Amino acid sequence: MLFLDGTVFLALGILAFAVLSGLFKFRKISTQYRWFFYFLVLNLSLEITAHLLLAMGRENIFLYPLNAFGEFFILGGVFINGLKWPRFLFIIAGIIATLLFIEPFIFWKNGQTPTQGIGIILSHLTIITLSGYYLLKTLMVFEKKEKNSFLLICSFLFLYYAVSLFSFLLLEQFDEESLLNAYIVWSINNILSALLYGSALISFLRAR
Repeated sequence: MLFLDGTVFLALGILAFAVLSGLFKFRKISTQYRWFFYFLVLNLSLEITAHLLLAMGRENIFLYPLNAFGEFFILGGVFINGLKWPRFLFIIAGIIATLLFIEPFIFWKNGQTPTQGIGIILSHLTIITLSGYYLLKTLMVFEKKEKNSFLLICSFLFLYYAVSLFSFLLLEQFDEESLLNAYIVWSINNILSALLYGSALISFLRAR
């Protein structure tokens, strides 16, 4: 439990520094980086709110539908800008993100676990697919000796969501007696979050 708490604060600390660095370098970073900065701001806001609610002994599960919506729409914006796809795709991303909000919200209002639907699986698979496609396209560009600095963030984004999806499916198989295993999985997930936030921090600091 102590190690799990350590990984939580490690990820949160790096996230906070990444947001601060992105804020100071905001005018110097590209549109794609700005969308990823919005993603970091969303995560930091939700993390702080969730911890404050826990400290006050209140439920924070209602934040999940907001996270599902914001996460998908903002990361969709990252790849739409990065891949220079048509702007109308923002409308499609918004519709899908809204559906991802509605499903867990209905579960929550009915007293059920918001993450029990298929939305989280489809969302993660979509992000994994988009980041994988972006990586392949970027590597092809590298062969032409053209540099793409977003590669670092995208690599950790792909890794984080791939492992996160696997962790989610794995946690579904654990019972109450497997709490230690769940702590280990959560800790690994937090470490990967820290690496993802760290890659953003490095990229923002390098911006000129």
